[in-house]
Amino acid sequence: MVQDILLGKAHTVNPRTRRAHRLQVVGQIFLPLLAGILLGGAGLFLLLNANVGNVERAAQFSTVLLAIPFVVIGLIIFFLLIFLIFALGRLMHWIPPQTYRVQRLAHGVSSRAVRGANLLTEPVLFIESWAGALGDLVSRRREKMQP
Repeated sequence: MVQDILLGKAHTVNPRTRRAHRLQVVGQIFLPLLAGILLGGAGLFLLLNANVGNVERAAQFSTVLLAIPFVVIGLIIFFLLIFLIFALGRLMHWIPPQTYRVQRLAHGVSSRAVRGANLLTEPVLFIESWAGALGDLVSRRREKMQP
């Protein structure tokens, strides 16, 4: 199977899932796209055939209609920015005490870890230091005993 994928060979496709996928593509992509195009075209046709006076007035009216979604999106973004600024201000009041608590907790964990490491290494260092001192003592006696 891995060799087939690496060599680019096609794998078998389940026809039921393929059919379901095609129906989803048609229902979720092409139908809304087609409906939008038809509605937009019908609106433009009705706008141009209506008794609005002349083409210039129809162009002005369609420009206003095209600007409305941008205004709505701009207002949504504006209010979202206001909310985010307010939330950031509230967060800035909340963060310093919480970070102080986290820092105290981290310092406590660190000091316990250092203390535990020292307790674990203390017997080893004690034995090594006594072994070294005893080795020095024995080597001095040997040096004194040899002519």
